[in-house]
Amino acid sequence: MKKLISWMVIPCILAAMAACSTPGDQPVKGQGETMAAYTMVAVLTQSAYETVAAKLTEVSALVTPQPGNANSPEPGISQTPPAGTPKPQVILTPFPAGTYVPPSGTACNMAQYVRDVTVPDGTGFNAGQKFTKTWRVKNVGSCTWNTGYKVIYSGGADIGTSREVPLTVTVLPGDETDISVNMVSPNLAGVYNSYWQFQSQDNQVFGIGPKAAGVLYVQINVGSGYSHANTAFYLGSSACSAGWFTNNGILSCPSTLDSTKGGVSPVTSVVIEGGYKKSLPAIIMLPPDGKGGTVSGQFPSYQVQPGDHFKATIGCVDGYPKCVVTFQLSYIAQDKTAHSLGSWGQTEDAYVDQLDFDLSSQAGTTIQMILTVTNSDGSNLDDHAVWVNPVIQPN
Repeated sequence: MKKLISWMVIPCILAAMAACSTPGDQPVKGQGETMAAYTMVAVLTQSAYETVAAKLTEVSALVTPQPGNANSPEPGISQTPPAGTPKPQVILTPFPAGTYVPPSGTACNMAQYVRDVTVPDGTGFNAGQKFTKTWRVKNVGSCTWNTGYKVIYSGGADIGTSREVPLTVTVLPGDETDISVNMVSPNLAGVYNSYWQFQSQDNQVFGIGPKAAGVLYVQINVGSGYSHANTAFYLGSSACSAGWFTNNGILSCPSTLDSTKGGVSPVTSVVIEGGYKKSLPAIIMLPPDGKGGTVSGQFPSYQVQPGDHFKATIGCVDGYPKCVVTFQLSYIAQDKTAHSLGSWGQTEDAYVDQLDFDLSSQAGTTIQMILTVTNSDGSNLDDHAVWVNPVIQPN
């Protein structure tokens, strides 16, 4: 399959979220903007991958994971590779240089996907399994790739043993080469997509396709089977298995809590408003600056069982007195529609909300949870919002 992705996002996601309900609302069953308003869909086509830009001048989106089951990790298990995992290697095997002459006006840095050499789309792995993904690519730009170039992680599941790996050989214009990156499958069952691009020696990021903005990707399916007796989906400790974005574009996970761009930061403990320390997995989210600035995470598919509840504590992080945010909890159902479970306003006033929603109405189906925080007052100053121990588990 051609590895050229057109990202299409609807950055006005949840502009009306704050109006969905007032703090403390009961679940709104079936109330849902369409999937297009929330979910991020990657369309695998031959068309150009458009860069993320505000106001829909160019649109972008993350991949919606395919339905799958979620086996239970213990609380606190992260998506980081196990200790002792070997350093990543990029293995480049240049093919004999031909007589390739780039057309006049060809950009310096451009790449073309040729084929998957290893790990075809949908390959199954056990949780925590090491593997090596290899793509065959061609240098179709006018510049030679040297050892100052890198292959870099650019989004999706963070499953590489490193986020950047240097090239070790020279690749002339017109040459094909095999690029291999060491990876480790996540601990949580589901379908994962990980995206990779190139970075030149002068730090220019480029990829595949006519605009050199497409991504190489690997898609894997982790785990199988479902045992309800010990099953829970710990969203807090698997935060980076979600696709993260703001109304300004895609976020990596973890990302810096940038005062302008927003960000997301999984932590293993946090002090919430009122000075209470919670030694539990948590997700700190900072929406971007400006009225209606929104940060959202869409999690992999989870198969709901009878008696399953979504639970979490929400509030502001202690020490941010001007925190004024709106939390939104939603899910994508099998009908491809986003359903809102409610929204809650929060300021740092020492009061938090305890969420507990019965998901039994969706038993037997697969859903994708969406956690969202919106800037409520036009400024994200101090808007460090936190979901403490978000989890789906038997009540």
